[in-house]
Amino acid sequence: MTTLADLRTKIDDVDQRIIALLSERAGYVREVGQHKKSDSDIVASDRQQQVYLTRRQWAEAAGLDPDFVERLYRMMIAHFIELQRQQLQSNESSPAPTAER
Repeated sequence: MTTLADLRTKIDDVDQRIIALLSERAGYVREVGQHKKSDSDIVASDRQQQVYLTRRQWAEAAGLDPDFVERLYRMMIAHFIELQRQQLQSNESSPAPTAER
């Protein structure tokens, strides 16, 4: 028989893997941010809509509430948009490299 403590340990293990995957995703988001030159590039409304739609489909296929998954992704994407804006601002304020003579 599985105890409450056993189940909580399993939940903790899953949460640890989720956090590791979020960290991996954040790394890719930072790399993508290096290719973006404007706020409209960062917001990428068409891409956002595509992400929400596909994640809803994936959630439904996995037996999860698609509204819940979309809310999670909206919050996550809003966070990453802000990070990319800060990244762009930092890149714009950095002095341009000078050519060597």
